[in-house]
Amino acid sequence: MILANILPAALLAAHLWQSTLFIAAIVLLALALRKNRVQTRYVVWLIASLKCLVAVSIKTIITKLTHKPIGCALSSTFCQLYRRKPMTA
Repeated sequence: MILANILPAALLAAHLWQSTLFIAAIVLLALALRKNRVQTRYVVWLIASLKCLVAVSIKTIITKLTHKPIGCALSSTFCQLYRRKPMTA
C-alpha cells in the first residue's frame, strides 16, 4: 500500500526534474540558434511544447484510468486541493 503511494510521487518528481533539464537545454539551444532563421527557433520551441504536451496528456490519461491523482503522496494539502468542491455562487 505504501509503495503504491510512493511510486506515483517518485514518477512525478522524476518528471519534474527531467522536464526542467529539458527546458533548460531548449533555452540554451534557442540562444545558440539566435543568429539562425526564426523558423529554426520556432521548430525547436514547437518540439519542446509538443514534448511537454504529450507528457502531460499521458499523465492525465493514467490519472483518469487509475482514478487517483499522480503525486498524491507528496502532501495531504496537495491532495486536498484536487478534492476540493467547486465554489458555488
